[in-house]
Amino acid sequence: MLSPKQLVPFLTLTGLFASMVALEGPAHARTHAVECGSGGAHLQLAIDRARDGDTLSIRGICRESVRILNRKITLMGTPGSTLEAPDYPWTALPHSTHHPILQAVGSVVRIEGLTIDGKNRAGDPWASGLIGIHLINSRGSLVRNRVVRIRHPELRSDWDVSAIHIHQRPGPGVSGLIRIEENLIEDFESNGIFIQNSVNGSQQKSLELIVKNNRIRGAGAIIQNQNGIQIGGLQDGGESPIRVRIQNNAFEGVFSYSGIWSSAAIYVTPLVYSDRIVLRPYTIDCDENIVDNANIGISITSNSASKISRNTLQGGDLGIWVQAPKLRLRGNRLSNLETGVMAVDSDLSPDQLHHRSTSRVKQNLIRISAPALDGLPGRGATGKMP
Repeated sequence: MLSPKQLVPFLTLTGLFASMVALEGPAHARTHAVECGSGGAHLQLAIDRARDGDTLSIRGICRESVRILNRKITLMGTPGSTLEAPDYPWTALPHSTHHPILQAVGSVVRIEGLTIDGKNRAGDPWASGLIGIHLINSRGSLVRNRVVRIRHPELRSDWDVSAIHIHQRPGPGVSGLIRIEENLIEDFESNGIFIQNSVNGSQQKSLELIVKNNRIRGAGAIIQNQNGIQIGGLQDGGESPIRVRIQNNAFEGVFSYSGIWSSAAIYVTPLVYSDRIVLRPYTIDCDENIVDNANIGISITSNSASKISRNTLQGGDLGIWVQAPKLRLRGNRLSNLETGVMAVDSDLSPDQLHHRSTSRVKQNLIRISAPALDGLPGRGATGKMP
């Protein structure tokens, strides 16, 4: 009887697909080896030729911007595999005016083991809105990737720059759980992960994510403003529900040097109009995260039931900013901060805010009235539709 290796067919296709290996599942699902060498542009062609259910095993350095449109596909990196921003001008039209290195629209994807590097455009003032991985109306998993150098050359905190941008918006596509796990995100502005849901009215639907076991390292003092994870654009108009579990992530170097804006490791935004602030239906569970030296550790504004529990917030200015009437705080550890908790329009007692928590800070609790529009804890991305 032939062994499984003897049954595997090999073929060459213009030097692009080195091999095809049958997978479990649909009979037509295959793994294709994509060899980019030291700076090739073969990945988009491989995506276009692949069938739903296929896996692309990527080797070398692919220097291109790629798009996955209405597909079910896996991109699997091998050791050292990299997708670099291209060294030629590009946009993601008609789906966006931004400049994503990897974009999936209306697709089910798994992106694993790749380095996404913006270095060829991080120094280019023309490439505004640089994004590492951009999912629009898609679902799936982003696992064990490294996303690096997603920034503007002037380090001015371009509002549309994000290492990972998840966007659910009006129009066709697929919905379901999105997992962002075990990734390393570093040297970015303005957001390591930016999540927004702009679907309203009769089409309103929830966006659900798990963000777990990631390491998010900001650019430190060279950036005016940055947030590790931002949920909701300040002016995107979206009031559809978002449910996110943010668990066991590590944040460091997320702070502002400007003195004008404050940066947060986790920033859940309100909807900001010219004359008022509206809390949105965002359900956020923040569990067992570690934040080192941020201006603000966790900043949540929400009118849905949310929870902040067993997090370690150490060093920096403020541990927790809350404007959320249905929020529970349990078992957090706060140390070496100027202020432990700042609560907006809250009648919660210090004991309720610090239930089973340990706190070694100068002030455990500050209560303030609703802030002026320029008094929000972070600037963040506007989230306006491009």
